[in-house]
Amino acid sequence: MSIQPSAGSDVFVIDVSSAQLVLRLEGDRARELLASGCGVDLRPDRFAVNQFAQTRLGPFAVLIHRTADFTYDVHVERSLGESMHAWLELNASSLTEALQRP
Repeated sequence: MSIQPSAGSDVFVIDVSSAQLVLRLEGDRARELLASGCGVDLRPDRFAVNQFAQTRLGPFAVLIHRTADFTYDVHVERSLGESMHAWLELNASSLTEALQRP
């Protein structure tokens, strides 16, 4: 089924999915990692499974989608994918180091 005919002549539908890259974060600390760089309240009672939020994650404009209890998909512009991955790795390392301090 096509969306365009049912949407009417005043609505234009354009597929931009090839312009986006999706990074999946899974695990019991995924929420903590995301919260370290964005202003969205990601607590489970405030950000439910299947909810989306458009926000900034560090320096990146992203769309966060909570797909399961401990799983989040982060949609970012494809050209920023490598930088976003590096930012996530750096912040994940910082969280781990903070936990290991006495």
